[in-house]
Amino acid sequence: MRFLGGFLKFLAILIMIVATMLCTAVSVAAAVMEAYLAMGLAWLCTLLVCLNIWGTGIALTQVAKLKKKVRQLEQQLAAPAPVYRAAPSAAPDAMPEIKAEEIPAPLQTLAESYAAAPPVTPTPKKAKKSKKWIPVVIILVLVLVVGIVGVMALNLADRNTVANDRDVYVEYLPAIPAATEAPAEAACGMRINGICVDDSYTDEEGRPLKMVYLFYTLSAGSENLKIDSKYTKMYIGGNEYESDHFANVAAACKYTTNYYYGSYIEDVYVGSEKNVIATFYIPEGDLTGGKTVTFSDSQIPGIESISANTDEFQHFPSPEDIAIAMDPEGYELSLMAREEADAATTKQVRGMLNDRYWSFYVNNTSYRLEFSRPNKFSLTTAFGTSSGTYSVRKGYVFCTYSDTGYTVEIPYEIVNGKMDLDTIGGFDVRG
Repeated sequence: MRFLGGFLKFLAILIMIVATMLCTAVSVAAAVMEAYLAMGLAWLCTLLVCLNIWGTGIALTQVAKLKKKVRQLEQQLAAPAPVYRAAPSAAPDAMPEIKAEEIPAPLQTLAESYAAAPPVTPTPKKAKKSKKWIPVVIILVLVLVVGIVGVMALNLADRNTVANDRDVYVEYLPAIPAATEAPAEAACGMRINGICVDDSYTDEEGRPLKMVYLFYTLSAGSENLKIDSKYTKMYIGGNEYESDHFANVAAACKYTTNYYYGSYIEDVYVGSEKNVIATFYIPEGDLTGGKTVTFSDSQIPGIESISANTDEFQHFPSPEDIAIAMDPEGYELSLMAREEADAATTKQVRGMLNDRYWSFYVNNTSYRLEFSRPNKFSLTTAFGTSSGTYSVRKGYVFCTYSDTGYTVEIPYEIVNGKMDLDTIGGFDVRG
């Protein structure tokens, strides 16, 4: 059993080392899969299992030692005790007198040498240092290593991740009509279709900022490319501005269905092209004429060769006007899909929605969307439950919250008589 206890302790350390190597690999992979929570839970479970095995090994070792001591004690108790008997004498109570000459000479010599020898002082032994702290140090070092690697993976993930909580299905319509003046296409395969300024935009914090849209087409020549709407940099004079995905602010993107706008990375394969929008917050002072504009993006090799001038920026009075100018066909289709459905379609859609619910996971949260008669809905998440009413459009279901008046537009299709409700597309703040 003592051997088994030692083996279990050795096994616990071995599992910790292997688990650290695996978790390090998973941490790096998390930069692509966004599996931080799953990685952390898996490593924590491994740690708990190893600690349990280690404790079991210690317990079995102690039990083995205790059993050994018990056996030794039992052997001592089982041994027969010596019996001493005195020779009979006339006076039972009298001690027999032993004369010196009756003691054998060897015993006398041994007694005299023992009496003459100096007292022996026992040499103190150094206490053995306990080595039980070694496994604890090993565990702490392994935890520190995995933690450092995990933090590094988190920093990488923000740029290189493709979300694992959803599959992105994007249906692209035919290419948009060519602009009035055909823009030049740089050697990198990027063609700027327009840089538009929404003059109606007002910053909520009162800052002198405007929403600027960069419309471009990216063509993949000899190698595949990846693209999204984030991290593209625009340089105006000596100032640098970085694009981001503003889901509820960049209103023009809601109507430009022929352009991709989102924070998920999209592939552009050799021989194909993709229309993309990047959005920026830029101060009004940098939107005046006569300034040189350049760009950079780590996903577009050679983009630095492209330049423009602020005199080329187009100013519009509203997001809708931007969409009409840059993607007229997409704008018309978008408006048509948001029109009120006729009575027959409304009845059909309500029949497919009412008394049913959809469960889905997006924005790192689980959702449950339930519809009830005649046109009510309730949405439950970890943060609570909200409710309101819904209306049926030609291509959307509009869910309006009763408390805030905010409307979520959920795309839908009826395919082979069945409802295909794109709940993730309606609630995803990153798509």
